[in-house]
Amino acid sequence: MLRKTCCVDIRALVIEKLTSTGRSRYWLAERLHSDGVCSRNTIYRWLGGETDVMTRVAGAALDALELTLDDPRAIWGTVRVDGTVVACRVGSAQWLQGSWRQVEGSRESAEKSCSQRLQYLQTRSR
Repeated sequence: MLRKTCCVDIRALVIEKLTSTGRSRYWLAERLHSDGVCSRNTIYRWLGGETDVMTRVAGAALDALELTLDDPRAIWGTVRVDGTVVACRVGSAQWLQGSWRQVEGSRESAEKSCSQRLQYLQTRSR
């Protein structure tokens, strides 16, 4: 029996998003390098089709471009990053770099909680 599988070409997805947003490969390479994820050359070789990358690098590229591979089983939460609160997948790069993490479950509940937490922080800082 054959199983129906779905395979996403993350490299193609990243290139498409870079093109549609008017960003360059240099922008992504510089962003991930400055975040300490990988070298610039790693991104150039990956996007050029010369090599593959580890999931951590691919995930950071998706996060930098605000791309998601929506999985109904993904767990979402909110995290405070500097002066703001963001909704993100639990375990993502944003989740790991922030503080005051809170697991919410679904993406919708995380986005709702995100705006509520941000309002609370803004009124508290006044």
